[in-house]
Amino acid sequence: MAWSLEGTYFENCPCDMVCPCTTLGLTKPADAERCRVVLVFHIDSGEVHGVDVSGLTVAVLADTPQVMADGNWRVGVFMDDRTLPTSKRTSWGPSFRDSSGDLWRRSAGSSGRTSEWK
Repeated sequence: MAWSLEGTYFENCPCDMVCPCTTLGLTKPADAERCRVVLVFHIDSGEVHGVDVSGLTVAVLADTPQVMADGNWRVGVFMDDRTLPTSKRTSWGPSFRDSSGDLWRRSAGSSGRTSEWK
């Protein structure tokens, strides 16, 4: 997938300090038995497969095991339809949906689940 993005990223997880999962390659355990994390991406400017996705906001909610690399994530995706015309949804959406080879599918592992809400 060809892409270039600039924007803002926000993450909130239940760990007591800095998230050990994202800082150590998803291989260290979270502070809680399960990690329920919110990831929000706002794209100020960028493109995916040559389609401008500037202005898009996407939120990802994940429920993961204590060690994220173990897989079996449950993931929900919220996409901002106000800034997401069909051309942007077609290009950007597969990155956040349960489709072959996407980021969240690989993270969730073969037994994981993803859902999309708009």
